[in-house]
Amino acid sequence: MNEGTNDLIGRDAAVLRVRGALAFTDATKPGAGALADAAILVRDGKIVEVGVAADPATADPRALEVGGERYLIIPGLVNAHSHGRRLGWFRLGAADDAPEPWICQIMAQPGLDPYLDTVYQNLRLIAAGVTRVLHSHYPRNPTDLGETEATLRAYTDTGLRVGFAASLFTRNFFSYDDTAFLKILPENLRERAAHTQVVDVAS
Repeated sequence: MNEGTNDLIGRDAAVLRVRGALAFTDATKPGAGALADAAILVRDGKIVEVGVAADPATADPRALEVGGERYLIIPGLVNAHSHGRRLGWFRLGAADDAPEPWICQIMAQPGLDPYLDTVYQNLRLIAAGVTRVLHSHYPRNPTDLGETEATLRAYTDTGLRVGFAASLFTRNFFSYDDTAFLKILPENLRERAAHTQVVDVAS
């Protein structure tokens, strides 16, 4: 990380020049559009020029320059499967299992702030070069729309692009026959389970 990169962390730059010994500019081209001694000029968050560093079109006296000859420039990576939980279910005690018991273990997780947890995930992803995420939403409380809104706000605030797959259960949340399952529960557990029941949108 060079001095320019440190400056970038501390403030926004209206004009940015990214330098690299090699840039991969287009995955559809032979060699992925590899460009040696590359420079990319960015204004107001949009790429305006891509070329060799010696090309005057990639220069701007106002630009904050980051990167250098020891860097590679690649397109943003895509995380194709995420639940927005940087701490992870396993670390919190939900071992890998069949979907039905696994989902119930998720509901028993500690009440972490969904916004902060997702922000933490996103910052780690951005640091690793990820710019897009497909988020498969498994809320700790399916009836809490606030958790969904907080998770989406975390993506907005961190600038990470997201495809959001909402969690939707229409029947049999706990087992293959919830009606029969709930009847065998102790009364106190049956009351708690009632708060997580879903509406059958097909009825």
